[in-house]
Amino acid sequence: MFEEMQRESEEIKRDIEQIQKKKEQVQKEKERIQKEKEQIQEENEQMQKEKERIQKENEQMQKENEQVQKEKEDILRETEKMQDTLHRIESKYSQSLKNTVNILRDIGLSDAEILDKLCVQYQLEENQARNYL
Repeated sequence: MFEEMQRESEEIKRDIEQIQKKKEQVQKEKERIQKEKEQIQEENEQMQKEKERIQKENEQMQKENEQVQKEKEDILRETEKMQDTLHRIESKYSQSLKNTVNILRDIGLSDAEILDKLCVQYQLEENQARNYL
């Protein structure tokens, strides 16, 4: 009986040792998992910081794009104004040539003389000046 108790005691000790080893393994695994969690948390924090940085850059780029768009619209308006001015100048220039032709005809010059005067005064080629006769 004593031997049986001693055997049972030894089995219990072995069981306790195995349980203790398992507990140590479980504890080590818990520590490993905790370290991984901490590492993942750090990575998440870094990713969040990077996300915020990217968001700020995107906001800055959006502001710059809006400014560029505004400048583009301003340039287009100025271009339209300049084109309008150019058309008015061209129209006045053309009317000036027509008026000159009418005045020269009124004073009795021939078409050949008028062509000559237009070419000299307005620095036109003859074929350009003919358009105003």
